[in-house]
Amino acid sequence: MLHKINKINMTALLVLLIISILINIGLTVYNTKVLIQNSQLKKDLFNENKNGFELLSPDIAWLEVDDFLAKQKTYSISYARMKPQLQEVLTNGVTGKFGLYFEDLTTGAWLGINEKEQFLPVSLMKMPLLVAVLKKVETNNLTLDQEIMILSEDIDSGWGELAKKGVGEKFTVKQLLEKMIEESDNTAFRALIRVIGRYSFNEAALALGLPLDMSAATSPKDYGNMLRALYLSSYLRRPTSELALNIMLRTEFNSQLPAGIPSNTPIAHKVGFFFEEGLFHDCGIIYVPQKPYLVCAMSKGSNQDEADRVISKASRIIYDFVTTGNVTQ
Repeated sequence: MLHKINKINMTALLVLLIISILINIGLTVYNTKVLIQNSQLKKDLFNENKNGFELLSPDIAWLEVDDFLAKQKTYSISYARMKPQLQEVLTNGVTGKFGLYFEDLTTGAWLGINEKEQFLPVSLMKMPLLVAVLKKVETNNLTLDQEIMILSEDIDSGWGELAKKGVGEKFTVKQLLEKMIEESDNTAFRALIRVIGRYSFNEAALALGLPLDMSAATSPKDYGNMLRALYLSSYLRRPTSELALNIMLRTEFNSQLPAGIPSNTPIAHKVGFFFEEGLFHDCGIIYVPQKPYLVCAMSKGSNQDEADRVISKASRIIYDFVTTGNVTQ
């Protein structure tokens, strides 16, 4: 009887040993795969910008967030003198309701006009989806070169050219991200949200301080917080934050914030238009040398001509004050 018990114990130990070996082999394979994927991710992201982290804070690119914020407190500057002029542009003689949030990314100084007013975000929702997808890339649940097939449920002809390509076409994750941000393509948006799921989108939105409901109203200040999170790389890692901003740098819509600044000034931004409801938004980071800042302007009940005129003029006022310290006359 004792012999049988010992034999059973030996067998159990042998089984446990085999399981342990298999687990270790599995972990080794997985870790090796992760290292390879991370290495390829870094290679892909650094190829986007061979000069390093040019779109992140020059401090945060190499320091920690807390160090940067502590340093930021040593600066002191006021933008109060430009507020009356912004107020005039955004509120007088306009048919729509405008809101604006501005923040100096070097000093942390900010000001707003109706900055907490609620607006439907429309295509600005594509920014948090960009972040959510890149978070999936960071955690090795997706790769940038992974192909996604367009399904019938993805087709949305409201904006963008992918709907014309039809069902069955394949695009990489990176191509869909570029289409979604640069061209504001709705089909790319629907394909990506299908692949990562609403939970992952909600997780990113929550971390960025945005509403979980895609259709919920939000404010210029909320989206300003999201832009800051990208600039400080406080949610995404530095290479993926850089990639997100790099894609936003190439958006094709330039009639609002970019129209108020010199054409050679880089701006990483995203627009949101809904003509029927008079919604016209533009939120972005303007990379003035040594003085980067963010602006998020939103409107409702307006029209494109008015929104283009008002937002571009506000953008010019801010640019002139940041670069010269003077209020535009």
